[in-house]
Amino acid sequence: SRLSQASCRKQKMSLTFADNLWAGIKIVYDRFDTGKDTVGTILTFLKERIKVEEEYSKSLEKLVTKSAQIPEKGTLGTGWTAFKSFHENAYKQHSIVLTQLQTSVFQPLAALKKDQEKARDTLKAEQQKLDSNLAKGREALAKAKQKYQKACRDLENSTLQLKALEDPSNLNAKPKEVTKVRQQNATDRQGAEQAHEAYKQQIKEFNQTQKKYEEGMRHILEQFQDLETKRIQKVREICLEFQRTQDTIVTSYKEHLPGLKEGITAINESTDLQEFLNANNTNEKPEALASYEPFVSDKGIDVPADRSFTPGGEGSGSQSARAQSARFNPATVKAAVEATKTTDAPPALTPPPATEDAGDKTPKKSGRKDKDKAEEGSKSPRLKSSKSSKKLKDEKGEDKPEKTNDGPAAGAEPAPSDDSKKSPREAKKPETPKGETKKARALFDYDAADETEISFKTDDVITVVPSADPMEGWLEGEINGNRGLFPENYVEIIGEEGAEPAAKPAAASGTSRLCIALYDFVAENEDELTIKEGEELVVEEESDGWCTGTNKEGKTGLFPANYVEDKKE
Repeated sequence: SRLSQASCRKQKMSLTFADNLWAGIKIVYDRFDTGKDTVGTILTFLKERIKVEEEYSKSLEKLVTKSAQIPEKGTLGTGWTAFKSFHENAYKQHSIVLTQLQTSVFQPLAALKKDQEKARDTLKAEQQKLDSNLAKGREALAKAKQKYQKACRDLENSTLQLKALEDPSNLNAKPKEVTKVRQQNATDRQGAEQAHEAYKQQIKEFNQTQKKYEEGMRHILEQFQDLETKRIQKVREICLEFQRTQDTIVTSYKEHLPGLKEGITAINESTDLQEFLNANNTNEKPEALASYEPFVSDKGIDVPADRSFTPGGEGSGSQSARAQSARFNPATVKAAVEATKTTDAPPALTPPPATEDAGDKTPKKSGRKDKDKAEEGSKSPRLKSSKSSKKLKDEKGEDKPEKTNDGPAAGAEPAPSDDSKKSPREAKKPETPKGETKKARALFDYDAADETEISFKTDDVITVVPSADPMEGWLEGEINGNRGLFPENYVEIIGEEGAEPAAKPAAASGTSRLCIALYDFVAENEDELTIKEGEELVVEEESDGWCTGTNKEGKTGLFPANYVEDKKE
């Protein structure tokens, strides 16, 4: 109980105000003033705290009251009702707490402060009265003592004078003078005796006054200790009461949280949208695409008409057909490759114009066979269009190789064989070993258009495998157990399978050597390697004006031999 706790705390005190603050009343008053300031600070805080609680409660009530029920029904409407109900209970609970703070916390402490100030004034008046009585008693004692001492000195003087006159050797003593001194001596003795008795009586009276003072001061000190005890106890009680008010809020929240949680958890977009669709189903279908109707002249007049025309547009045909056709358009593939230089995904590949057979209006898909026919008689159509193999006419009409990247014309001097008249691109390239696989990292997401392709996400690693029927702009690879085609410009080659990218090219053993690029070279074919001026490269093989080398990123490919030189040690 509170009384037993207070008794225990009181019993633990080994020092008391009455025993250990004697003659220290000023210290006691200073302590009381400090306690009064403490209570004042707490009351100021509680007053502001109550104001905040009141404003919050009223604001929350206003918010909940003004907020209307949402027009939407279903699970979302039910969830909102639970949400609003939770806040409605919250403002009601805060209103209750506001009343408790005013009546059970602030007002009791304010009353204690007022009562203690009144008790202090009363005790101070008692202390001042005790001090006054003690001072008067001390003053009366001093006077009685002074009177007693004077009477004793007078008696001492008259006695000595009488002895001198009554001395037989004193022949000059007159009887009349002796008689007068004798009478004065008797008077002085009587006065000394009276002063002595008065002095003793005054001591007794002062001792009584002193005892009363001691008792009174002890009582005052005990009262001040009691006031301090009650003050600290009351502060502790109001703090506990404040804690209890907050506990009620927490308890209330815990009681209403399950309902809030249940309402929120019940919100289901599928259920609500399904109910909406069931209630508002239009049972309508999209309008059919426009069809082409060629004009037929019954007069035999030749008019513009295209019987093979098939309307395109979004939604016409299958995605796989469009994607299949797009693979074999070199112009669109080149545009897509250029688009990889930006941070955005490459543009969608555009299908080439449709081909038709006689009497067949349906466009045919471009395939590997079509590509083979288109490229028949040329190992690489890309080589014919590359800068290194273009021929420019000079003023005399003679052919001359074009320079690229401010470097020498690919295939220029020195070259001892007949191939020196050709650019390195036109010269025969070393063949890539069959069965070689590489790793590629996806730069963008790609969704397969049909079963011949594979899908992947940005940063996925794909194993690039040799294709039996390679197509420009497309690679064949494996990922997650699936094998198929994908756009080359959607990935970057990161090295051969199982190989770790080298931090810096190092001279390989055997015939390998370390070279420095003299000019920039931009790869235009799959098997070529882009190099930058000043870049270090490890050359493993050189044949017909082309080098096979590896850069510091672990990428391997072909580049013109006259674009590099051996690195000097």
